[in-house]
Amino acid sequence: MTATQIQFRRGSAAQMATFTGAQGEVVVDTTNKRVVVHDGATAGGFPARTVVQRSVTDSGNLPIQAADDILNFNAASDLTPALPLSTTRYGKPVTINNKPGSHTQTVGVTGTDTIDGETSVAVVAGQRLTFWPYNDGVNVGYFIN
Repeated sequence: MTATQIQFRRGSAAQMATFTGAQGEVVVDTTNKRVVVHDGATAGGFPARTVVQRSVTDSGNLPIQAADDILNFNAASDLTPALPLSTTRYGKPVTINNKPGSHTQTVGVTGTDTIDGETSVAVVAGQRLTFWPYNDGVNVGYFIN
């Protein structure tokens, strides 16, 4: 089989911060190991988003952090993780994956946020829920999908 090698421009995060690539150009940030897409005008371009996934086995792995996308719970006791303020998530959902055999996780909220109008939701063993932040101008919180 004949293969063609393609090599992209690349550089450190510091170099990426000041570089403005051509419109549609893809470059490689070698510090953060991600691709960056350019629009021909914005220094630093637009880094590809990476999914942050963590395992939670006990309360020492909490709280839910701003960077978290997926939390895989495999806890030997019931935990009560609290979602960060929905206004800090900027449309970025968080998924709670409660592994089979794990205890129930009662997901709560911060401040006056709600989850589908409630202050907490139980995620039972084997269940996976995604919490989407919203702000409709009147209500602020999360909805479950």
